[in-house]
Amino acid sequence: IGTQVSYNDKTIILENNVFNINSFLQSENQALVVDGEAGAGKSALIKKSMASIGQDTVILAFRCTDMDVSDERNFLMTYGTLIIDEVLKVYEETENRILYIDAVEKYFVLENQQTFEDLLQMFISAGWKIILTIRTAYKDSFHNLLLNEVCVQSYHVNLISKDLLYELSITHGFVLPSDKKLIDMLRAPFYLGLYLTLDNIEDVGLSALNREAFEEKIWDEIIRNNKRRKNNLPTRREDTLVFITKEMLKNESYSYMIKSGDDHDALFELEQTGVIIQSEDAKTYYHGHDVFEELVVNHIFTEQYK
Repeated sequence: IGTQVSYNDKTIILENNVFNINSFLQSENQALVVDGEAGAGKSALIKKSMASIGQDTVILAFRCTDMDVSDERNFLMTYGTLIIDEVLKVYEETENRILYIDAVEKYFVLENQQTFEDLLQMFISAGWKIILTIRTAYKDSFHNLLLNEVCVQSYHVNLISKDLLYELSITHGFVLPSDKKLIDMLRAPFYLGLYLTLDNIEDVGLSALNREAFEEKIWDEIIRNNKRRKNNLPTRREDTLVFITKEMLKNESYSYMIKSGDDHDALFELEQTGVIIQSEDAKTYYHGHDVFEELVVNHIFTEQYK
């Protein structure tokens, strides 16, 4: 999870959200729900906040989809012969116990929703503090379904203001597009970070860029990386990413099981640029961010439509 945006080897400070996680830990609230738009920096905010927590703390962090297992006893099998009840017992004397679940909007498409609910309830019953990130559109539905009987604290992650965005462009010398829809996209730090990696963004001609052209540039310069043409890598990167994403769609899964016959050079290149990430057990790949996931799926359907 990236916590900063860079341009020309300089870090751009985006002090747009002020949040003190210790105020939640010291409160009577058991759950903290952090909501915001795609790429707004919800996960990054939590990651930065964790650095200020005291030493007598245990933090367990998972993706929502990690809990999509047939039975709660299978939940931690990826990490060895661990049983959730025993893990909870090990930490019961720890002062601060935090369960962090990322992107819980995916709860609504889990195959095993009941297991997710059971696991969440186990942590709540054991007295753990729960931190959840979720897209704003799903927040109320999730709260009403799963958090009705819990004291909840909410925090909304704001997008960068337009004034700050224009101020940054002047300070750092990059051109912003005139398209209003694209400007709204760039107010999300993740999209701004992608934009700042593109070529020639000091060129006044980029002011004519619209959303479709922006996504095409991301595809060509980040997904394909047309600069590195040796061994036909751009096409191999594209084909490999489309293939593994189609496999995820067909299997209704958020991960791709690595096979010996895969184009591992292309997978490695995609991993180096953060488009995909490999699991700790080196058995699966995930999309590096929801934004990449949506970008690839959109590309697949657009090409199919054409």
